[in-house]
Amino acid sequence: MKPQELEFVIEGDLAAPCAFLTDAFGWNLQQAPEWNMAFGTYGTERSVMIRPVGENDSQQRTTLYFYVEDRQKEIERLQALGAKILKEPQSVPNMGWWAYLKVPGDITIGIWQNDFGYTPKKKEITKKPTDENATNFVEIITPDAEDFAKFAKEGLGWNFNESKFGSEDYWYMSGDDFSIGLKRPSKGSSVKTPAVIAFINVSSLSDATKNATANKAKKVGGVIPYAPYGQAQIITAPGALPLALWETSSDHANGEKEEKGEKEEKPSAPKKQAAKATGSRKKGAAAQTAASTRPKRTRAAATSTDSSKKAPARKKAEPATKKARK
Repeated sequence: MKPQELEFVIEGDLAAPCAFLTDAFGWNLQQAPEWNMAFGTYGTERSVMIRPVGENDSQQRTTLYFYVEDRQKEIERLQALGAKILKEPQSVPNMGWWAYLKVPGDITIGIWQNDFGYTPKKKEITKKPTDENATNFVEIITPDAEDFAKFAKEGLGWNFNESKFGSEDYWYMSGDDFSIGLKRPSKGSSVKTPAVIAFINVSSLSDATKNATANKAKKVGGVIPYAPYGQAQIITAPGALPLALWETSSDHANGEKEEKGEKEEKPSAPKKQAAKATGSRKKGAAAQTAASTRPKRTRAAATSTDSSKKAPARKKAEPATKKARK
């Protein structure tokens, strides 16, 4: 199973967080005042939904939603693996059903089943999940990381690979177009747990952080290195919504392109011969001088005062009618 929607639970009204996500990242959001919710996309098949916090909500502010074909059968299957119902299935007339479950690791997930015959409108795909300001990665932080990893393997089909970042244990699972990181709370971290944090891709972490704070977000701790993959900065967006800005290291990005076959096109044989003939007419000394003046790439050392990791999306029911989930 892969998550197909992100739900953000915010404090206060919807205006400030919607304005932040639009101004800082260009997300296309529309408020639905009749439901006290907002809906939209961030450039991929996955959608985002925003609603105010309810009296029965936990402190987790981002929820992964999964689409299922049979809600009752799926709930019973997950209950057998340790999940508990937080909110019984609720109907959205002429659209579908939704429910919340608390799964091992104290993490809340949501499920959605379309009504028979109802097909959500296909959203225009304007970006790939890895593009600037999109997200294809979430990090789950819970003291009971092993319990969640076991449940995720049995219940969601997620196979985590365990590794280390510094002295911290880290679990990582990569899918076709989404990835999940899992860790225990870092010592000294001010991030409230359990937490699910969406990572947003940026080309420059320093510029994106300045832009976010200019749009009323607040930094949480310092830059977090995820060597050799990249670095992140946790922020709290308006509405007390925790997010992470993610910058992929240039070396890792180039390596990913090579793995996908996105290498620079090599010249054909005739072009090679022409290039060779042209090069032979140049003086050796000039060629050596040109080579010696090329700038060498260096890898910047990342520093940190906090610890977390890298960056998830979805296909959703037609937004304007989901009831407020409290």
